[in-house]
Amino acid sequence: MKDGMTAVRNPQLVHILDKLKYIENYGTGIRRMYEAYSGTDKLPEFEVRPNSFKVVLPNVNWRKKQVDKSDKKNNVNEETVLFILEKNGKQTRKELQQALETTPYHVRKLLNELIEQGKVKKIGKSVNTRYEKR
Repeated sequence: MKDGMTAVRNPQLVHILDKLKYIENYGTGIRRMYEAYSGTDKLPEFEVRPNSFKVVLPNVNWRKKQVDKSDKKNNVNEETVLFILEKNGKQTRKELQQALETTPYHVRKLLNELIEQGKVKKIGKSVNTRYEKR
């Protein structure tokens, strides 16, 4: 699983969920979990069983010190994302995350809201996805 190998148990279900846009980039979840834990002293734990597997995601946020900078996420908003896209052109989600110094979840949320509003255009799929200001 860590190597990004996927073994779809029900290809018809995956195909339907993909077409309905309930999933995207299937096969990238494990890698994205490890990316989310980079720079921490904890990692996701996997318990592989004969017919299933269990994932334990340690909470690395609950003991963080409350510093003024920890509120930085609240200062990162849609206007900030639009400014960066206007200034730098097409960007990946990871490039935006690094520029904004925030979490992958927060960047995804902002990008999805901007796409819904028609202010940002998503180009490509999977690791080749880029975002640009409309």
